[in-house]
Amino acid sequence: MADKLLAIRGGTPIGKNWPERFVSRTEELKIAFNRAKDRQRILQEDPEIISPWFTLVRDTIAEYGVADDDIHNFDETGFQMGVIGSMKVVTGSERRTRPNLIQPGDREWVTVIQSICAAGYAIPPFIIYKGRVHISAWYEEGSIPYDWKLSVSKNSWTNNQLGLEWLKHFDEHTKSRQVGSYRLLILDGHESHLNQDFKDYCLVRKILTLCMPAHSSHILQPLDVVCFSPLKLKYSQRVRDLARRRVYHINKEGFLPAFKDAFFDVFTYENCKKAFEAAGLVPLDAQRVLDRLEVRLRTPPPPALPDTPWQSRTPSNTYEFGSQSKLVRESFVRSPTSAQEGFSKLVKGAEEMLHENVLIKARVRELEEQVAELTKRRGRKRRRIQTDGTIEFGAGALQVAESASTACTTSKKGGGRGSRERTQPAQRRCGNCRGTGHNARTCQKDTEEDSESDVATSYEGSVEDVE
Repeated sequence: MADKLLAIRGGTPIGKNWPERFVSRTEELKIAFNRAKDRQRILQEDPEIISPWFTLVRDTIAEYGVADDDIHNFDETGFQMGVIGSMKVVTGSERRTRPNLIQPGDREWVTVIQSICAAGYAIPPFIIYKGRVHISAWYEEGSIPYDWKLSVSKNSWTNNQLGLEWLKHFDEHTKSRQVGSYRLLILDGHESHLNQDFKDYCLVRKILTLCMPAHSSHILQPLDVVCFSPLKLKYSQRVRDLARRRVYHINKEGFLPAFKDAFFDVFTYENCKKAFEAAGLVPLDAQRVLDRLEVRLRTPPPPALPDTPWQSRTPSNTYEFGSQSKLVRESFVRSPTSAQEGFSKLVKGAEEMLHENVLIKARVRELEEQVAELTKRRGRKRRRIQTDGTIEFGAGALQVAESASTACTTSKKGGGRGSRERTQPAQRRCGNCRGTGHNARTCQKDTEEDSESDVATSYEGSVEDVE
């Protein structure tokens, strides 16, 4: 951006340290790490969407008399069994590169369905492995609590059947701790939470369900706000410790002990209570969440024309620019000193608008180039060039080029004179004489032949009579 503004002045490009120095000498600015978020999640961080959620929770609690200790939250999260996350380590000062740590690298996914209660406890986890059968070795680890549930699915994901089985598991471990008549279960909009069997079971067992707004679990769900990130970090640390002991293969049997240590480190009484507090649920406090939302500035309406006389200042739009110009012209008549001051502000405003114009043009140019590139990509044909196997990128590009060349050659051959002649409809011909304009039924050839035959017969008869 700075280089673009300098370019219109004919200046030299900025140095690599200029941005840092500029920020350091400007009190209104600071350097911070940004955090990538999905577009849908950013759009949901809106007070107009979040506030009705807390109104719904408050009304539900009041209508059914739900006690704070009967409010629960559950969700699924996934683990790659042998993957270690990045973390800070102490290393020698002479090292020029980042230190490496060998990780097991087993990337098979495991799904964990977990629930916590505002009373400060977590029910036993419901773990889903990828597979079709249960293996006896999974159950030979003596340190795993007996009330943990293990299940299998073809891809380790949850489904409607497993969702219902988990609900029965939840009912079993929370019914005895229930304080009031109803339990409130906060959940997201996953398909397995919204099927009819799930709803019917909740209705019979007096379990109220409230579904959070879409793409908002990162700010409204207690498990996402407090528990799941530390849980994955702790599990990653356990895998790292195993790697240091030269355990480079984490299978289903090895997952359970590592996950068990991480589970009990994270799901403590304090963390469960803190999760509901941070999500603004217990105690119910919408402002706790709203204060964390980033304020998105909206474009204000154009300012109304002021009734008071224009005061000399740097203009920010065309109307103010005109007012400042008028004031400068009048000042030249009254006082050269005030005219110079007003003229300086006029020049400053013009420079700012010119700079903004340059940046807008550069932005428009970037967007046009991006749109052209996307249009080019979408216009490409998507042809299959091989089934299964592996293709080197260069070989694939060569196949695509040859295919396009062949198609072009075929198109040229088929586009000549002969092609146009072939495309004309063929004329229908008579089956007898192969002539046009009639068919075999109306053909005159047979009639003429019959007439000639009659004449010949008649002539032969006449000759016989003469003899």
